[in-house]
Amino acid sequence: MVHTFGLAERPYRENLPLTVSTDENCARQLAKTLGYLPLALDQAGAYIAARSTLEKYSRIFEKQFARISKEKPTVWSYDKTVFTTWTISLDAIRSEKPKSVELFILFSFFSNEDISEEMLRRGLGLEEDGKDFAVRPFDRSIQY
Repeated sequence: MVHTFGLAERPYRENLPLTVSTDENCARQLAKTLGYLPLALDQAGAYIAARSTLEKYSRIFEKQFARISKEKPTVWSYDKTVFTTWTISLDAIRSEKPKSVELFILFSFFSNEDISEEMLRRGLGLEEDGKDFAVRPFDRSIQY
């Protein structure tokens, strides 16, 4: 006989480990803090999935938001919340692969249309035949 220590008699939700409800509460609070903004939630979720926990991200966000609130000029119309989540992700990328940030900055000047391989070749000063491009499309430190 398997002893369930009374867990089977309680509703399913109560059978979940305490960390799930704690994470759920933390997720709800973070979503509220982010103003339920889809882009901010998406950026935070991607960061958490790749390298953090909800609680740790919440602490990072609070510190970064306070810093940005002091430094960001009031003439900027861009939302501080989304700017903060973007900055957190960009700082993490910068610490792991600094050259990737250069690529992100370059791409920020483009439209959301396709970026042609030819344009990248010309920008990198590679031969038209693509020989160098095929062998080494980018410096390995630029990959993300």
